[in-house]
Amino acid sequence: MFKSVYSTEWQIKLGGLVTELYLLGATHVYLFGSSLHDYHQSNDIDICVDGNIKLQEQLSIGDKFAKAFEKPIDIVHASCMDMNETIMKHGILLTLDSQNRACSATTHIPLPHTLIDMLLIELKYIEKEKRNLLRATDSLNDVLHRHQYSDDTELLNEEIDYACINVVD
Repeated sequence: MFKSVYSTEWQIKLGGLVTELYLLGATHVYLFGSSLHDYHQSNDIDICVDGNIKLQEQLSIGDKFAKAFEKPIDIVHASCMDMNETIMKHGILLTLDSQNRACSATTHIPLPHTLIDMLLIELKYIEKEKRNLLRATDSLNDVLHRHQYSDDTELLNEEIDYACINVVD
């Protein structure tokens, strides 16, 4: 599907990587906009002007990626964002290096290893949070079941607090 939408070499490479990340469970991939600056034609989009991509062109590329994958992909201009904040918000940040290889935008180490490690760490955290949430839900259901005929709201609140605190990994 990706190759039928994108014909240039860098789009196919990046598309394969994004596909792999989504297969691993990523929900949002963030592309580093200025990394695309050396590519002058991408289908009907002109990528141009002083080594930068115009904002509307960035959005257009991001929109095409998003439609192809039916998942959220954002492209941001480098000068418009703080790298650490972006990683904290979205977990995953991609760019292309000078040899047209996909790499981590923070370390510039070619992928897959750096980015996939970052992704797996994020997925483990999400799984841990899910487990905690399920445990908390079970504990709360037990507490509510035990207190369904009781009027002692103070004891109920204490047990709810205890149930929530003691499920964390």
